[in-house]
Amino acid sequence: MQNGQSPSVLIVDDEEMVLTSIKAFLQLETNFKVYGFNDPEEASRFAQDQPVDVVVSDYLMPKMNGIQVMLFQYLEKPWENSQLLLVVRAGAERAQLFRELRGKVEALDNANSQIKTVQRRLLEAFL
Repeated sequence: MQNGQSPSVLIVDDEEMVLTSIKAFLQLETNFKVYGFNDPEEASRFAQDQPVDVVVSDYLMPKMNGIQVMLFQYLEKPWENSQLLLVVRAGAERAQLFRELRGKVEALDNANSQIKTVQRRLLEAFL
């Protein structure tokens, strides 16, 4: 989704079986880049260095809880795969829309700046 790239999903769960299960499911059902971590602090460091569209995180983990890692929407365990997939896809779409909106706002800011520069030059030319 970033410049035509696949959305990225970060999975954080201290239970290896859950992490592996979600990761495998998303890799089978989507074209998303899926990253998985058992350590929430390591996942947070990864998310600071890499663009991440969606975070799927366990709530109760050692060191941090899921809200501290980042949550888009809360799902209870056991989850239904179809519901998880719907939430992850919605989160990826939301991230793409925010990215597009940010780009349009930046373009408007640049255009506004250019207009102000032209206005200033016109005033200087006539004074």
